[in-house]
Amino acid sequence: MTLSLAVGARAPGTPLAHLWSACAGAGRAPGGLRADWQEQLRLVKDAAGFRFVRVSGLPQAGMFLRRRDGEGEAVLDFPYLDDFFDRMLHAGVRPFLELDFPRGDFADEASLADRSHAYEAPLPDLEEWSERIRELAEHWIDRYGLDEVRSWYFEVRSEPVRVPFLRGSHSGYLDLYGVAVRALKEADHGLRVGGRTTGDRASGVREFLAFCHAAGLPVDFVSCPSYATGRAADAHEQHAPATTRDLRTLRRVVGESAYPDAEIHLTGSDPGPSPHNLLRAATLAVRTSLDSIGLVHSIAPGGSADPLGAPRAGSAPFHGDFGLVTHQGVPKPAFHAYRMLHLLGDELLAQVQGLVVTRHSATGALAALGYHCPPEAAQVPPDSSGSHDCTERVPATGEPRRLRVELVHLRPRSAVTIQTLDGAHGNAVAAWHAMGAPETPTREQTALLRTAGHAIRRVIRSVGPDGRFLFDEDIEPWSVILLHQGREE
Repeated sequence: MTLSLAVGARAPGTPLAHLWSACAGAGRAPGGLRADWQEQLRLVKDAAGFRFVRVSGLPQAGMFLRRRDGEGEAVLDFPYLDDFFDRMLHAGVRPFLELDFPRGDFADEASLADRSHAYEAPLPDLEEWSERIRELAEHWIDRYGLDEVRSWYFEVRSEPVRVPFLRGSHSGYLDLYGVAVRALKEADHGLRVGGRTTGDRASGVREFLAFCHAAGLPVDFVSCPSYATGRAADAHEQHAPATTRDLRTLRRVVGESAYPDAEIHLTGSDPGPSPHNLLRAATLAVRTSLDSIGLVHSIAPGGSADPLGAPRAGSAPFHGDFGLVTHQGVPKPAFHAYRMLHLLGDELLAQVQGLVVTRHSATGALAALGYHCPPEAAQVPPDSSGSHDCTERVPATGEPRRLRVELVHLRPRSAVTIQTLDGAHGNAVAAWHAMGAPETPTREQTALLRTAGHAIRRVIRSVGPDGRFLFDEDIEPWSVILLHQGREE
C-alpha cells in the first residue's frame, strides 16, 4: 500500500500549533542541580524547541527547603531551589510544576520519604502544606515577577489508581487538589492550576471536573499521562484509532463540562512496555503526536534525559527509562522523533494517517513528515526484558511501505533535505550491541555511542527546473522520514 500526498507550496493552510514542542519531562528537581542534567536540557531544548519542562516532586526533601530557626520554628530556605529555577529560565525554558503529595520536607510520616509507600500513609497536616505552597508561590512572584510566574503551570499530581499506588485514596487526592488550588490562587488569582488524572482518562477527568465544580474550585487545565502505545488504560494497545478515539472522547468530556476552556496536557509519556524497543517508541511518539493535532494543547515526552539510578532498569546505558537521551548524553531515536517534529512548519497543508505536509509561514518553505508503523504489528509484544533478539526483531517487523510525496510550485533548483531515522540511522542501541553491550561503557565507547546516536541519514536533493520535487521510495518498518526545504546547518 502506497502512502501518498501531492501538495503545492501555494495551497491554503490552517494554523498548526506545535503541541509536541511545548513541554518535556525533566525528572525530579534535585537532579536539575547536576551539570550533566543542565547540558542535556540545553541539548534537547535546542533540538526540539521545548518551551516548558515538567519538574516532578516539588516540594521535596532533596532541595532542603525547610529548616528550623533559632526558636525551633519551621521556615523555608530557598537557595538550592532558586539556583535550579534560575538555571532553567536561563536555558530558555519555563517550569511546568508538578506539586507532589506532601512528603519529605513537609511531611511528618517517615514513610512518605519513600515514594512507593506515600499513598499508603495518611495525609499529613494539609493546613501546613497549604501555607508552604502559598509561601513558595509568593517567593517565586517576588523573585521572578508576576507576569513570569503567571506563564507557568502548577499541576497537582496524583497516581493513586496506578501501580504502585493501588492502595491510594482518590478522594484524598481531591482534598489535596482543593487545598493546593486555594493556596495558589491566594498568592495570585492569575496562576494557572490544574489536576492530573490517570487510569481511564475520560472517566477520571469527568469525575475530577465534577468534583471541582461542586466544590467551587477553579480548573485552568487538566493533565493526563501520554502513552505512545495507545490508551493510558492499556499500555499494550498500539492501534492508532484507539489513541485518537480516546483523545476525542477526552476533548468532548472537557467541552461538555463546567470548564469548557480548560487546556488539556498529556504529560509523562511512556516509551512502551519493552525497555529496548527504542526505535518503535520513537515512531509511535511521532504517530501519537500527529494524531493529537487539534485535540490537546501539549504532549510531552517523559523526560529530557534518563535519571540516574532509574528504578525501572539498572545501570546499562539503554535501560528503557523515559528520557530522550541517556544519562551519558547519548541521543535515543525518540530524540530525533521530537527534533523532526519541531522542524515542521506552523501551517498545516495536508494530512493522512502516516504523513503530514506543512509550511513555514515566515519563509514559505515546506516540510513533510512520514512514518511507517507496520500493520502486521497490531499488538505490542510482551516485555522481553530488553533482550538483543527482541531489539533486532523490532525493525524487521512488517514489510516496507511505499512513501510518495509530490511537492510543486517550489523555487526551481532549490535544495530539499531528506532525513531518515531507522534501524541503521540514529539508533545508537545497535552500536551498543555491536560493541558487546557493555554495562559501563568506557569514555571512548561513550563517545562512539554519542556519534552513532546523532548519525541519522541526511541526503540533499534538488527541486526540478519546473519547481517540482518528488520523493517516491520504499521506507523500512518503524522508520521516520522528514523532507524539508533548505540545507540543514
